Amino acid sequence: MKRSIAIFSGKFNPGHISLIWAFNQAFNDLGFETIEILPKEYDCFFSDNQKKSMNIRFYGGHSDKFMGLTVDYLMLVHTSVEDKLIFKCLKRTNNNLKMLFCLHEVFGGFRELFQDYCNKNESAKSTIRLAGAAQWAKWDIKHCSKVLLFSRIAEATFKNRYPTYAEKAYVIPLPFVKEKVPNENSIEKKYFSYIGSTTPAHGFKEYIDTISRISSDKDILFLIATKDHLSDECMTKIQPLIDNRKLSLFCGRSMTSDEINTHYCSSKCIWLYYRRSTQSGVLPKAMMFGVPVISSKAGSFPEFVIDGYNGFLIEKLDAKSVSWAYHYIDNNFTVMHDNCLAIFEKYFNYQTILPSISVLIDDISFKTV
Repeated sequence: MKRSIAIFSGKFNPGHISLIWAFNQAFNDLGFETIEILPKEYDCFFSDNQKKSMNIRFYGGHSDKFMGLTVDYLMLVHTSVEDKLIFKCLKRTNNNLKMLFCLHEVFGGFRELFQDYCNKNESAKSTIRLAGAAQWAKWDIKHCSKVLLFSRIAEATFKNRYPTYAEKAYVIPLPFVKEKVPNENSIEKKYFSYIGSTTPAHGFKEYIDTISRISSDKDILFLIATKDHLSDECMTKIQPLIDNRKLSLFCGRSMTSDEINTHYCSSKCIWLYYRRSTQSGVLPKAMMFGVPVISSKAGSFPEFVIDGYNGFLIEKLDAKSVSWAYHYIDNNFTVMHDNCLAIFEKYFNYQTILPSISVLIDDISFKTV
């Protein structure tokens, strides 16, 4: 009999579409009947063919779309307030339900979050949101069969933070399907780009400060692509770059996968000078499209970024170091582009990770929580 899994997202985040797709493909390849249960806000981000092939069910914050559904496994793509509801609903129809939980960021605790706020690594709003997510994650961790972590530093932090549940940790790189962009080869790669959330932990302010200092370099163009709205203060600072056609800005709305991927394709280098990260969805995407990165040594980046091979790890941020790294990438782009593609295949292609996912399923099949 064919095994079945429901892949569940309890909150809308277009940045997770690629991850949702990758897990769908992985479990299909392993012979599962796969069902996606997603918030209705995702509807316009999938074509009719994708909705059918991925067996997507949209819901509006209620359990009507999964009441009575029977599956063997449940995967939580991230923490949400809906997790407890769907787990209990599916548990009613299968008391042996096994749950997998994807934990993207592991924090040391409220003291660490408060310290981040004091050090201006996070805004007050973001700190409150992360504190809430950390509380909900505790329930997910307690009731799941395995916690999927996406780097070795995440594993170490998790085991230190949750020693009672250390045996639940299971490490794989973030899986991605190799995506394509129409006319990809005709897109000029010319930008030093910032792609993703403008949270302080991702070094957005530092990116703005850095490009302001190196903007006189006629050989460097910049791009910002984010769903976030930028503050008036930020806009005032970058408006001269926009007026002088040094900076291309895309902000204030959620973008489709094709739009996001086109921004990757048009980039020659991507900013990843994060203050904290136990995993990054931007890094695998950059590797997927052959784009080197300039990153910090924080979190998981040293696990996947090799100096001078697929990017640069910068110890201390300064404009001179960033400019030098960018020009090195520019002068050696063809080689580094191919190196990035090789890193993607080695670590992030879901087909590479497939054996590890198969072992994971076998490991939990005969265990109870």
